[in-house]
Amino acid sequence: MIDTHSHKRLSSMYQYMIIGIGILFIGYALYDGQYFKILFGLVLIYASFFEKNMFIDHDGLLIQIKKLGRKNQRSIKFKEMSEMTIHTKNDKAMIFFIKENIGHKVIVDASRVEEIVKLAKKNNKKIQIDYI
Repeated sequence: MIDTHSHKRLSSMYQYMIIGIGILFIGYALYDGQYFKILFGLVLIYASFFEKNMFIDHDGLLIQIKKLGRKNQRSIKFKEMSEMTIHTKNDKAMIFFIKENIGHKVIVDASRVEEIVKLAKKNNKKIQIDYI
Protein backbone atom coordinates (compact mmCIF):
# COMPACT_ATOMS: atom_id res chain seq x y z
CA MET A 1 0.00 0.00 0.00
CA ILE A 2 1.38 3.37 -1.00
CA ASP A 3 0.80 6.13 1.53
CA THR A 4 -0.24 9.55 0.24
CA HIS A 5 -0.06 13.10 1.52
CA SER A 6 -3.75 13.63 0.71
CA HIS A 7 -5.16 13.46 4.21
CA LYS A 8 -7.86 15.96 4.99
CA ARG A 9 -8.41 16.63 8.66
CA LEU A 10 -8.86 19.81 10.63
CA SER A 11 -6.13 20.67 13.10
CA SER A 12 -7.14 20.36 16.74
CA MET A 13 -7.27 24.12 17.19
CA TYR A 14 -9.71 24.60 14.30
CA GLN A 15 -11.76 21.62 15.40
CA TYR A 16 -12.20 23.06 18.90
CA MET A 17 -13.01 26.48 17.45
CA ILE A 18 -15.71 25.05 15.17
CA ILE A 19 -17.20 23.00 18.02
CA GLY A 20 -17.23 26.15 20.18
CA ILE A 21 -18.95 28.16 17.46
CA GLY A 22 -21.51 25.37 17.04
CA ILE A 23 -22.23 25.39 20.77
CA LEU A 24 -22.58 29.19 20.68
CA PHE A 25 -25.07 28.90 17.82
CA ILE A 26 -27.10 26.34 19.76
CA GLY A 27 -27.02 28.43 22.96
CA TYR A 28 -27.95 31.63 21.14
CA ALA A 29 -30.76 29.83 19.29
CA LEU A 30 -32.22 28.60 22.59
CA TYR A 31 -31.92 32.08 24.10
CA ASP A 32 -33.32 33.91 21.08
CA GLY A 33 -35.99 31.37 20.14
CA GLN A 34 -34.71 30.92 16.57
CA TYR A 35 -34.58 27.16 16.58
CA PHE A 36 -33.33 26.73 13.00
CA LYS A 37 -29.93 27.91 14.25
CA ILE A 38 -29.76 24.75 16.38
CA LEU A 39 -29.56 22.75 13.17
CA PHE A 40 -26.73 24.95 11.90
CA GLY A 41 -24.83 24.49 15.17
CA LEU A 42 -25.27 20.72 15.02
CA VAL A 43 -24.05 20.65 11.41
CA LEU A 44 -20.92 22.60 12.42
CA ILE A 45 -20.19 20.18 15.25
CA TYR A 46 -20.75 17.17 12.99
CA ALA A 47 -18.51 18.61 10.24
CA SER A 48 -15.65 19.20 12.67
CA PHE A 49 -15.19 15.43 13.08
CA PHE A 50 -14.80 14.72 9.34
CA GLU A 51 -11.56 13.06 8.23
CA LYS A 52 -10.62 11.72 4.80
CA ASN A 53 -7.60 9.52 4.02
CA MET A 54 -6.52 8.21 0.62
CA PHE A 55 -4.19 5.30 -0.14
CA ILE A 56 -3.04 3.57 -3.31
CA ASP A 57 -2.96 -0.20 -3.25
CA HIS A 58 -2.35 -2.85 -5.91
CA ASP A 59 -5.97 -2.66 -7.15
CA GLY A 60 -6.49 1.09 -7.20
CA LEU A 61 -7.39 4.00 -4.96
CA LEU A 62 -8.68 3.35 -1.44
CA ILE A 63 -10.66 6.18 0.19
CA GLN A 64 -11.41 6.10 3.92
CA ILE A 65 -13.85 8.60 5.40
CA LYS A 66 -14.27 8.93 9.16
CA LYS A 67 -17.25 10.78 10.64
CA LEU A 68 -17.89 10.77 14.40
CA GLY A 69 -16.09 7.48 14.90
CA ARG A 70 -17.76 5.72 11.97
CA LYS A 71 -15.43 4.65 9.20
CA ASN A 72 -16.56 4.17 5.59
CA GLN A 73 -14.32 2.78 2.90
CA ARG A 74 -14.66 2.75 -0.83
CA SER A 75 -12.33 1.63 -3.53
CA ILE A 76 -11.87 2.83 -7.07
CA LYS A 77 -10.15 0.15 -9.10
CA PHE A 78 -7.61 0.89 -11.82
CA LYS A 79 -9.86 -1.10 -14.18
CA GLU A 80 -12.61 1.49 -13.72
CA MET A 81 -10.36 4.51 -14.37
CA SER A 82 -10.12 6.09 -17.77
CA GLU A 83 -7.24 8.50 -17.20
CA MET A 84 -4.40 9.49 -14.89
CA THR A 85 -2.85 12.94 -15.02
CA ILE A 86 0.49 13.37 -13.25
CA HIS A 87 2.06 16.71 -12.31
CA THR A 88 5.50 16.50 -10.69
CA LYS A 89 7.13 19.37 -8.85
CA ASN A 90 10.26 19.05 -6.71
CA ASP A 91 9.92 15.89 -4.58
CA LYS A 92 6.08 15.62 -4.72
CA ALA A 93 3.71 14.54 -7.46
CA MET A 94 0.02 15.31 -7.79
CA ILE A 95 -1.98 12.60 -9.52
CA PHE A 96 -5.56 12.96 -10.74
CA PHE A 97 -7.33 9.63 -11.05
CA ILE A 98 -10.30 10.08 -13.39
CA LYS A 99 -13.31 7.76 -13.47
CA GLU A 100 -16.44 8.75 -15.41
CA ASN A 101 -15.46 12.46 -15.51
CA ILE A 102 -14.92 12.56 -11.75
CA GLY A 103 -11.39 13.19 -10.55
CA HIS A 104 -9.70 12.29 -7.30
CA LYS A 105 -6.54 14.22 -6.44
CA VAL A 106 -3.75 12.44 -4.60
CA ILE A 107 -0.33 13.78 -3.61
CA VAL A 108 2.53 11.27 -3.37
CA ASP A 109 6.32 11.29 -3.26
CA ALA A 110 7.73 11.75 -6.77
CA SER A 111 9.88 8.65 -6.33
CA ARG A 112 6.72 6.48 -6.19
CA VAL A 113 5.17 7.71 -9.47
CA GLU A 114 6.67 5.04 -11.72
CA GLU A 115 5.54 2.32 -9.32
CA ILE A 116 1.97 3.70 -9.45
CA VAL A 117 2.06 3.93 -13.25
CA LYS A 118 3.21 0.29 -13.48
CA LEU A 119 0.36 -0.79 -11.18
CA ALA A 120 -2.16 1.15 -13.27
CA LYS A 121 -0.87 -0.24 -16.58
CA LYS A 122 -0.79 -3.77 -15.16
CA ASN A 123 -4.47 -3.60 -14.14
CA ASN A 124 -5.79 -1.48 -17.02
CA LYS A 125 -4.04 -1.56 -20.39
CA LYS A 126 -6.37 1.13 -21.80
CA ILE A 127 -5.76 3.76 -19.12
CA GLN A 128 -4.49 7.04 -20.56
CA ILE A 129 -1.57 8.51 -18.61
CA ASP A 130 -0.67 12.17 -19.13
CA TYR A 131 2.36 13.93 -17.69
CA ILE A 132 2.21 17.68 -17.15
